[in-house]
Amino acid sequence: MSKPIRIKIDVTKIDKTAIFVGKNGAKYLDLVAWPVRESKYGETHSVKQDFGRDDPRNKDAPFLGNLTLPEMPQPNAPDPHGRNRQNYNPNSPI
Repeated sequence: MSKPIRIKIDVTKIDKTAIFVGKNGAKYLDLVAWPVRESKYGETHSVKQDFGRDDPRNKDAPFLGNLTLPEMPQPNAPDPHGRNRQNYNPNSPI
């Protein structure tokens, strides 16, 4: 079973001028997540607003919150119990 990716952001810090309307009429906001080296509460990434590749606002993009990825076994990583991970399927029973 897949584990959820937890994302928590402070919506009051969003620069609302960067919200855009898609072809379907829905409103969108671009975010970017950067890995963190150390976290007090187990977060794996910091989430910031993304203004687009060449936009100078990216330099001072607001920090919006955190993202926590679940621990996932790597398909070809050595298994500490000696099991073969070559044909690893995360959805199959053990």
